[in-house]
Amino acid sequence: MLRCILWNKIKFQNKDIFEKKQTFKTNRIFKRSYSSLVNSKTLSNKVTNYKHKIDPWFVTGLIDAEGSFAISVLKSPSTKIGWSVNARFKITVHKTDLDLILELKNFFGENIGKIVMFKDTCTYRVDKLNDILEVIIPHFEIYPLVTQKLADYILFKEIVSLMKNKEHLTLDGLRKILSFKASLNLGLSSELKDKFLNIEAVKRPLIIDKDIPSPFWMAGFTTGDGSFYLIVRANKLNEKPRIDIGFTIAQHSRDILLLEKFIDFFKCGRVKKDSRHSVHYYVVTNIKDITNNIIPFFNKYNTIGVKSLNFTDWCEGAEIIKSKAHLSEEGVSHIIAIQGRMNSKRSFNT
Repeated sequence: MLRCILWNKIKFQNKDIFEKKQTFKTNRIFKRSYSSLVNSKTLSNKVTNYKHKIDPWFVTGLIDAEGSFAISVLKSPSTKIGWSVNARFKITVHKTDLDLILELKNFFGENIGKIVMFKDTCTYRVDKLNDILEVIIPHFEIYPLVTQKLADYILFKEIVSLMKNKEHLTLDGLRKILSFKASLNLGLSSELKDKFLNIEAVKRPLIIDKDIPSPFWMAGFTTGDGSFYLIVRANKLNEKPRIDIGFTIAQHSRDILLLEKFIDFFKCGRVKKDSRHSVHYYVVTNIKDITNNIIPFFNKYNTIGVKSLNFTDWCEGAEIIKSKAHLSEEGVSHIIAIQGRMNSKRSFNT
């Protein structure tokens, strides 16, 4: 039998982590509906230290997948130049992955950043300049990003350095910041372009030939952007349904060279293009590759959060396919049942 390791359940003992009456179970099944947590209520900043601390490379991989580095420039009548500059590091996931966000907050420190719940999302964000300078940036200097997001980080770091030197408090310094912001993420807003003419964008850093630095990076990256799937497709009348199984990671086409390195990393798979969007996929669908390469890897280097639950169910489906049991009606029914509790179909109701 394939041995699929479910992430150890984390025990949180600090009852102050939520506002009063907002309780939860740490096995990812919640006692109360999140309807009580909408309206952007901010959780307490205190997080109990866990017995397990995630690997630093896992954190970088997760941020490569889901994190962002942002600079906001907004009108502010309270400042001498009439504009304020703010830096923010954040990661947003679905509310069912609150445990993952709690792990991340614990990693950076209980007094670093805050957790905000809004509708179906959960965000960990760090806004304080000193925290960014003393905690966030040092992490990514030691454990650097791998995807094209590294370019955004480099630009973000330059702006934060200017803010440290108080240059954001002068118009000349602000224009210098805007030249970096113009190449960061989506660039300058229409309002900023109208108010600050002739801003020359700095050249965006080109990230090429980055190697996968650690298997823990891959575990973190997969936690954010990977997918374990089972699909049951109906065939013609009186024919058995077709069952597809696969592991995939999607990325913007600008990171195609990185995706191609996944083939050597896992010793299997291929890269294919989405014909409708600027997206490429690393895909593994061969059952031997799945059972010999993919499953052993993630049994050793675990994903965290809901992705780990999907992986466990996926392994169960892979065992059925490997044994050819999916060729029977009973096996097909078993696969359908597994598929019905995976990914977007997973229920978290008590």
